[in-house]
Amino acid sequence: MSGSPVDRRLAELAERTASLGARPGFQARVRDALAARAQATLRAEVWQSARLFVPVAFVLAAISVGLASHADRVSSADVATAERLWEVDW
Repeated sequence: MSGSPVDRRLAELAERTASLGARPGFQARVRDALAARAQATLRAEVWQSARLFVPVAFVLAAISVGLASHADRVSSADVATAERLWEVDW
């Protein structure tokens, strides 16, 4: 070991704190705290994204309904013919 003051001080601190350790259950408490924080963060992120997504989805749904109501009518026979053609292609 070198004789620098920093190395001596680090060695002294390591010696003085060698007996210190975490109390039993420390890691479990840390994991629980992190899980609670992650859950709160997830709720906040979901709420934030829902505040944007729900209005946009509503507007898109309204536009889709409007466009669908103005579309030409398709008969069941036309749908059946298209399905048969699609099955033949596969």
